[in-house]
Amino acid sequence: MPFRWIPRTRVSMQRVGAILAVASSASEQTVTSGSALGERSLALLRRPVPLPADFVGEFQKYTRDMRLWERYVRSRQSDQLLAGLPVQVQDLWLADAALPSATGAITEQVADEPVSLAVDLQLVRGKNFTLTDRGRALRLAAAAQRDALVAGQRHPNPFALPLGAQVLVLWALLEADGEFASTSFQAAIKALGTSFTRASFSEQLGTVCRDLIKRWTRQARTGEDRASLTRLAELEREVSKPRASGENWGGGRPPDQAATVRLEPYVDLGVLSKVDRTVYKYQLHSAQEQFWGRLHEDGVDRFLDASLVSAWADARGLALATSTDAEAWSAIEEAYRELRRPLGYASVDEVLLLAIGQEAEKAGRYFEVGSGRDLVRRRYKENPRLIRFGVRRGGGLGYMKLMGIR
Repeated sequence: MPFRWIPRTRVSMQRVGAILAVASSASEQTVTSGSALGERSLALLRRPVPLPADFVGEFQKYTRDMRLWERYVRSRQSDQLLAGLPVQVQDLWLADAALPSATGAITEQVADEPVSLAVDLQLVRGKNFTLTDRGRALRLAAAAQRDALVAGQRHPNPFALPLGAQVLVLWALLEADGEFASTSFQAAIKALGTSFTRASFSEQLGTVCRDLIKRWTRQARTGEDRASLTRLAELEREVSKPRASGENWGGGRPPDQAATVRLEPYVDLGVLSKVDRTVYKYQLHSAQEQFWGRLHEDGVDRFLDASLVSAWADARGLALATSTDAEAWSAIEEAYRELRRPLGYASVDEVLLLAIGQEAEKAGRYFEVGSGRDLVRRRYKENPRLIRFGVRRGGGLGYMKLMGIR
C-alpha cells in the first residue's frame, strides 16, 4: 500500500464544491488534458449571473469581509444599483451564510489545482482525465447540487454537499491522505489543544514530516516508496524554514500550502469547525476531536473499514440507526443499478459508498464499508450465481456484477 499523503498541495484546495465542478466537467470516455479540464471547471465556477435583489446585503458582506474590491469595484454602491449586476456564481455560493467557510474561490491562476486534487482522490484518472466510478458516484450522490452547478443556479448550493456525497469525499480524502492528516491533527492537538489557526497548525508540519519519515522508512519496499520519502524530506525542509516577510509570507508559503488541504475540506465535511467563515481559525468540539482520535488509534485501513461512518455521524451530531442486512442489501442493489457499466460491472467500494450515502441521506441509517463487503461475500456464498467478481491487482474485491438486476 502506498504511503497515504498528497504531495502536491495548494491553498486553492479548499472547497469540496470545486472538486464536484471537476467531476461534473469530466467525460467518462473522451480523453482530455488537465489544463482543459481545469478550464471547463473554471467556466462553471466563474459563470456570470445576475445578483439577486434579495441577496445584495449578504453579498456585500461577503465581498467586504473577503476584501474583493478589485473583483467587484461596484460592490460599494447602493443596494438598488447592485441588484442585477453580473457576479461570479461561485461567489454567490460562497456568500451564503449557511456555508461554514467563505474562502476558496477559484481563479484563472489556479484552475488546474482542483483537478490535481480530484486526481489524488481518484475522481478522475491522472493520465487521460476521464471520469472514474468514484467520480460518477460523486455526481450521483450530489445530483441536485451538480444540476445547480451546471445550470449556474443559486440553489441548492453546490458548495454544500449533501450527506451522501460528504461520506464519499471524506472516504476519498482519508484514503489518499489519511496518515498525513491523522498525524497532523494529533500533533496540533498535542501542541495547541483544540483551537488553532492555519499558521499555528502549519508550524507542526515539520514535526509531522519527521515522524512520518521515521515511520515510513522502516516500511519502504519499492522505488515508489523511496521516491515518496524523498518528496516528504523536501517538504520537511520547506516547512521547517523560519517565517519570512514580503513575498514569502502569506498563503503562498509551503507550510500554508500543505496545511490548507488538511483543514478546509474537513470544515465542509463537518469534522472540523471554523471560528469565523472568513478567517483561518479553527476549533474541534469533543465529537470532532474523538473522530480524529479514533482515526489515529485504529489506523487508516481499519478506520475506513469499520469506523468512518459512525465517527463522522457522531462528529456531525447525526443520530443514524444501524441498517439491517436486508436494508443494506436493498441500498447496495439500488446503488449498483445506478453505477453499473454497460457490461454490468461496477466498482465494489464505490457501490458501497454510494449505498451508504443514500442510506444516510434518505433513510437516516448507515452501515460501514467493511460490513458492506462482508455482506456481499455472504450473499455470494449463499448463492454463487448471484454475484460475479473482478479482483484488484493487489487482491481484494475490485468489481462486482449482480446477476438478474435490471
